[in-house]
Amino acid sequence: MKKIQWLIAALFIGMGLTCMTVSAVSFQTNPLIQISGIIKMAACILFIVFLSAVIVRVYKACKKR
Repeated sequence: MKKIQWLIAALFIGMGLTCMTVSAVSFQTNPLIQISGIIKMAACILFIVFLSAVIVRVYKACKKR
């Protein structure tokens, strides 16, 4: 597999983890646990944004060659 395919696979894994985190947080009743869940969800979203930026840069670099 090419590097871009690995990065896209990692993006999908991150999106899946985010979806599972959102689902798990929505069923929790303790407000303190919900806050930590929201922090985890924000971390996953930041991971997806960072990974998307990396994928775009690698794609543009590969396309220039």
